[in-house]
Order: sequence, then C-alpha cells, then structure tokens
Amino acid sequence: MGDLNVDALRQGLTEYLEVLNGHISAIEGRAEAANSSFIKLMSEQAGSAADEYRSKWEPAMAWLQEYVDGTRRLAHLLEERLSELEKVR
Repeated sequence: MGDLNVDALRQGLTEYLEVLNGHISAIEGRAEAANSSFIKLMSEQAGSAADEYRSKWEPAMAWLQEYVDGTRRLAHLLEERLSELEKVR
C-alpha cells in the first residue's frame, strides 16, 4: 500500500463537506418552500381530503427533517476529522 497523501485527503474531504453543506441548504430551502405551499393549501382546504393529505404530508416532513439532521451529523463528523487532519503536517 502506498503512502497516504494527507493533503489530497484533506482536499477531498473539504470538497465533500462543501457539497454536503450545499445539499443541506438546498434541501432546507426546497422543504421550506414546499411547506409554505402546504400551509397555504391547508388554509384553503377542509374536510376529509385535507385530513388525508395532512396525514401523508406530516410524516414525509418528519422523515425529511430526520434526513437533514443525519446529514448535519455527517457534516459535523467531517468537520471534526478535518480539524484532526490539520494537526497532521
């Protein structure tokens, strides 16, 4: 096995972290826009159709929040690892 190129590893992880943070921002922005549309729709709708839609929407949004939270934990882990890599020179 060859020598580990710490600089290349650091660069790759930094790039991955940037993409991951961009992904989080994009998902949150789209989720916020979709949730605003949902709130507007629910203000205009009532009855069993609205209740059924709400019963599907709320679990989907909860899942999405879990996904974002997990992705944030991954980003935090990458930040920690990058911090440790800074010590290796």
